[in-house]
Amino acid sequence: MINRREYIMDDGSIMTVDDVMNSTGLSRQGAHRRLRLSRDVDWVTLPMGHPDLSHGPEVNTRPDRDWDEPTKVCWGIAMSPSYLDGVTVGDRSYDREGKPLSYSERTSLAKHREKQRDEWRAATKNIVNSLRKDEEDM
Repeated sequence: MINRREYIMDDGSIMTVDDVMNSTGLSRQGAHRRLRLSRDVDWVTLPMGHPDLSHGPEVNTRPDRDWDEPTKVCWGIAMSPSYLDGVTVGDRSYDREGKPLSYSERTSLAKHREKQRDEWRAATKNIVNSLRKDEEDM
């Protein structure tokens, strides 16, 4: 017998691509896509053309990730510092623990770093001019 990929849904039930195909009338690709997008049984099993499908699955309502987690230090060595968030290897981005980042997490990290950069620039106006003055004073 062929091994099938089983998906554990939010309510604890187990679904396969064939189950979704039978309940919705979707193609194999469409059923697989729905299972990749969500684990909500109600959304995954909506029939084709249902109005709730236009909005996509309900997004997890957890708060935005805290990108300012403190850096762990062991014997004076920085372990998992914040600059390791967003490191790319090939075509994937990873966080400081080596876990792949989703698209929304990558976007959130980019916005966080842009905000930090803008704050730094506002706090250090004319940094180039102040450096030139320091060189002239020497």
